[in-house]
Amino acid sequence: MKEKRKKEEGRKKKERGETNPGILIVNAVVEGHPGKVLVPLTSNDVSSTWFTLGYDDTSWTGAVTGIGYDTYVEYDPLIATDLEAQMHNVRASAYLRLKFELDLDGYQATSMSLRMRYDDGFAIYLNGTEIAA
Repeated sequence: MKEKRKKEEGRKKKERGETNPGILIVNAVVEGHPGKVLVPLTSNDVSSTWFTLGYDDTSWTGAVTGIGYDTYVEYDPLIATDLEAQMHNVRASAYLRLKFELDLDGYQATSMSLRMRYDDGFAIYLNGTEIAA
């Protein structure tokens, strides 16, 4: 009985991000997170500052994550904003903007990790700085 209770406590701590003392795990962007997407007609349709913090994306289309398309059915369950009609055999790129804030509950952030499901490629900018590609 004691072992079962211990496992349950461990599961609850993991869900709260308390797996290691001093480490807080926060999922800042999860499936269904709201954002903006642009599938440009030409390269001139994308501002060279689209990835900066103060960029005005009000003309972009509202979207929720997962964003993309699949011509088969493998990834369909993961796609909430389907771009197949706009992109398939027509355009190679989509631009996404996802805003988030971290509530660190008194913790001081010293590092961050990125986990992403993707096919083909991506580049990630955080407040205007490229952090992954």
